[in-house]
Amino acid sequence: MTSVPKPLKFLRPHYGTLKEVYEAWPAAHEMKELLADVLSVLAMTMAEAGTRECLKFKLEGTKVGIAKMGQEYLRSLSGEIALEYNDRIVQQGLDVPEADDLMILVDDIIPFQMKHNAETEAVDLLLEVQKLAKLTDPAFHVDDRNFERVCLYLLKTADFMADPDEVEEIFATAFDIYVAQKKPVGALRVALKMGSDDRIEQLFSDTLGATVVEKKQMCYLLGRQK
Repeated sequence: MTSVPKPLKFLRPHYGTLKEVYEAWPAAHEMKELLADVLSVLAMTMAEAGTRECLKFKLEGTKVGIAKMGQEYLRSLSGEIALEYNDRIVQQGLDVPEADDLMILVDDIIPFQMKHNAETEAVDLLLEVQKLAKLTDPAFHVDDRNFERVCLYLLKTADFMADPDEVEEIFATAFDIYVAQKKPVGALRVALKMGSDDRIEQLFSDTLGATVVEKKQMCYLLGRQK
């Protein structure tokens, strides 16, 4: 709770009472969403294991401004989002369940993590909710400051994936990030892992803007791979 505003710490003994007040209020009560936000933060340490009350109350709350409650809150909420998403897959019997409400939270969490050196946690969350392609969206802040860490983690993660489709998606995302950052040599390494001739030819296209030195380096890599 160290990163949570101090007044909230003094509310911990009153968690049960606050829940009773919340349930007693009508849905139209002007403060109900804000109280749900408070309960969501308190649930991080006060809720019983397995209840996912941190996520439950956040979904009933404002659904925005998540980052202001600190990194530990984001970790707790992200873990419950992943569990909820996987449960919905089982319950709905779909590869991609209905989860628009969860995606609102994910879209608020990922940019903060990317800007605060928590790239690995952001990638893990996107893998859990099957939205890895969001990393190629400029709104999610993969830039020249952090793309190397993101791509390195993606490529290491691929080693532990059993599903060929998931491995393909991870490689494709890393490739697209390298291309977007104009790093053709890094992109070529990924294309070779994928065995994609089309992607390799794309990297030598003049539209990508690879320098002569970069193209020579890429040729050496191709030669080494025969």
